[in-house]
Amino acid sequence: MRVVRLNPKKHSATPYSGLGAVSNPGRWNLLGVPMVYTSGTESLAFLELFVHLPTISLRALDREYEAVAAEIDKIDYAADLVHLPHDWRDLTTTPASTQQLGSDWMTKGYLVVSVPSVIFPCERNYLINPKHLDFSARCQVQPGQAIFPDPRILGKLK
Repeated sequence: MRVVRLNPKKHSATPYSGLGAVSNPGRWNLLGVPMVYTSGTESLAFLELFVHLPTISLRALDREYEAVAAEIDKIDYAADLVHLPHDWRDLTTTPASTQQLGSDWMTKGYLVVSVPSVIFPCERNYLINPKHLDFSARCQVQPGQAIFPDPRILGKLK
């Protein structure tokens, strides 16, 4: 299965290290927990990045980010909507409930966990544990690729 993330080019040497999450807790990880956030498609990865950046320009996006795909052999756990905490999609904060849940998945030894996207819950994001013992055998990280989003996307935003 192919997953992808838009990775800052300044970290191109370590795109799947999970170090960004260590110092920046996210929806699915607590401070200090390494995790790689990926999406099932490049377009969803773009939307995930888009909603988290304060501002964005296509020139900066192309200049500062690259698409880094990985082939993973299987998903260890797929989180179902009915089993997620009631606040998993809260947009006003990063819920402690989901941070703990995701961190627990990593400490339980899962390599890949599938979760619904907050943006479009019918689409999936994939949380990868870069510290998993089988990471290099089960997760084949590909070279980074330039991204070329259609300029009409940002041209429509005012």
